[in-house]
Amino acid sequence: MSNKLLSFLAGVLVFGTITSVSVFAQGVTTANLSGRVIGSDNNPLEGATIIATHVPSGSRYGAIASDGGEFRLVNMRVGGPYLVVAKFIGYEESRYENVSLTLGQTRRLVFQLSSTVITLEEVEITSSTSDVFDGNKTGQGTVVSEEEIKSLPTLTRSIADFARVNPLVNVTEDADGFAFNIAGQNNRYNSIYIDGSINNDQFGLADNGTDGGQTGAGPISLDAIEQLQVSVAPFDVRLSGFAGGAINVITRSGTNKVDASAYYLIRNQDLAGQTPSLENEAERESLPDFTSETFGFRVGGPIIKDKLLFFIAAEARRDEIPEPFDFLAYNGVSTQADLQALRDKLNGFGYDPGTFTDNATTLEQDQFLVKLDWNIN
Repeated sequence: MSNKLLSFLAGVLVFGTITSVSVFAQGVTTANLSGRVIGSDNNPLEGATIIATHVPSGSRYGAIASDGGEFRLVNMRVGGPYLVVAKFIGYEESRYENVSLTLGQTRRLVFQLSSTVITLEEVEITSSTSDVFDGNKTGQGTVVSEEEIKSLPTLTRSIADFARVNPLVNVTEDADGFAFNIAGQNNRYNSIYIDGSINNDQFGLADNGTDGGQTGAGPISLDAIEQLQVSVAPFDVRLSGFAGGAINVITRSGTNKVDASAYYLIRNQDLAGQTPSLENEAERESLPDFTSETFGFRVGGPIIKDKLLFFIAAEARRDEIPEPFDFLAYNGVSTQADLQALRDKLNGFGYDPGTFTDNATTLEQDQFLVKLDWNIN
């Protein structure tokens, strides 16, 4: 094989690698941890070891303090709790417990280690979350945690119900679903990420900006979401390609503890109020018969403890919304009898054209998520 051919193949390989990175390395799906390690005399401890352990899954992240005692752990799992321990030869270890990390943000910790010259019993130095602060913010934004997703009210079970927590987000809803503009920008200028992958409506058909959104369906089940981040004009290079705002969603992962849930939700005309009327109370009417059903489950747990974890979520939605036809609003030249005669004529040929009086819109949506987390080392 000639040198020219080898050079060409090497160039193709490098280009393919760069291209794949630029396509798939989109969005932010992790959090970071930084800080400083100092001694009792406030001098930095260069070379100190910092180990952060994600307690639910056993995932471990390590770093060595550099000049000035500074350290940084990147690409860590979101949430927690974490146990973070700092060690250095000749000093007692120091630790932070119940540390929680926020999507796309960097949490900073400061460790102060006491020197020791004799062997002592183990001493634990713990800190409350009030001693921990966030740093390195990259612009205005709001993070909705898993606990807030569970507690905040939602009617549509869509990400729009939680994106509106940010005061710069304006959400409008209609029969086709929701649309939200951020900081006054058109809703089609937003970008939606799910686990770092762009989930935008590439053709501009949906008001909510997601694929298939014109049907009124949402992009992901709420039970599969761990955290949701709304970013407004961020200056983080990992979020780009939009002029409005970014909706960044990350999904749940399995832990060493088996956790599962199942649910069934239903709405119909009996669970809805009558039509409003400010002028005459007697004009209020019940809504036409409709049904909106959502059912699903999620389960997560270990395959190999601290090593291989799984998470599965499935959800189905079945909606039937009536669309009554008022013939008085018909602008054609045919009468109602003419239309009925045409329908009967077609039925005589064995063809059913359907009805023009009591149509209904149906929505059938099935969502599945299977996720594996492998702690390689």
